[in-house]
Amino acid sequence: MSSFNNSAVAFLAGTIILFVTSCSANSSGEELKIGAQYEVISPIFLQGVYNSLNNRKLSPETARAYINTTRQYKRTEVAFQVEVPVGTIMTVVRSLESAWHIPYLVNQYIVKLTPDPSRGLDVVLSLDRGLAGDLDGLTCVRRL
Repeated sequence: MSSFNNSAVAFLAGTIILFVTSCSANSSGEELKIGAQYEVISPIFLQGVYNSLNNRKLSPETARAYINTTRQYKRTEVAFQVEVPVGTIMTVVRSLESAWHIPYLVNQYIVKLTPDPSRGLDVVLSLDRGLAGDLDGLTCVRRL
């Protein structure tokens, strides 16, 4: 019975490692570089979200804007939601480092949109890695 438990533990550990490494590369096969520019080629949405429901001010300290591929339902933490028009230029400003260094978390970047519908907020772009999420491999933009 002990050999069965060891085999099961080894199988489970192998499965977890396979899952984590399969999620570690974004589906576009490309890492974003600071300064890289992209053109929006199909509609995306920008959603301003308050950091706290106790402070509903729109400023870089109290809210952020997130890019989504679909329109989201109106929720209490959402300050605004606008469609980013086709032809908008997106420039990668910097990588957004996470306090948690967990391999299967998606890469996030601060980007600048031109024209800018962000109302002064930092715009966060999340790269999906095959899980449900934002901009699955940047299919909504093309590199300039």
